[in-house]
Amino acid sequence: MAESRLDALRFLENVIFLRKFTIFAGLETGELRALALIAREMALIDGEYAVREGDAGDSFFIVKSGALRIVKNEGQIELARVGRGECFGEMALFEDGLLRSADVRADGPSILLAFQREDFFDVLNRQPGISIELLRIFSRRLREKNDKNQNNNG
Repeated sequence: MAESRLDALRFLENVIFLRKFTIFAGLETGELRALALIAREMALIDGEYAVREGDAGDSFFIVKSGALRIVKNEGQIELARVGRGECFGEMALFEDGLLRSADVRADGPSILLAFQREDFFDVLNRQPGISIELLRIFSRRLREKNDKNQNNNG
């Protein structure tokens, strides 16, 4: 009984977290609930890997707490840092057979929400509003990247 109550509280906490702090903030409550139902929490200690370069790209992650470093060459090259509410690995969901292009390692204790490809696509089929929101997000990111490249080249 206590475990099911804890699961229910964690579920509600994840719905609120997704609404307040993530790329999914613009979704309807039903869509957020569908995502929270498939999210698996993953706790990492400092230095632990969330994914390794060359792993199968079959999931994506949202940082619930803590921070992670995205690195290449066994940590010699830092590509990015991600913190609370930010996501990584989402592009791998849309390309079958794509392998991870970098390591992602916890920079201190961290908690992630992990979304598996198969579960995520099931939710997308039932909740098409999520797909539309993802298209907006990817479009905005592409536009920002293009603007940045134009500013660097101009």
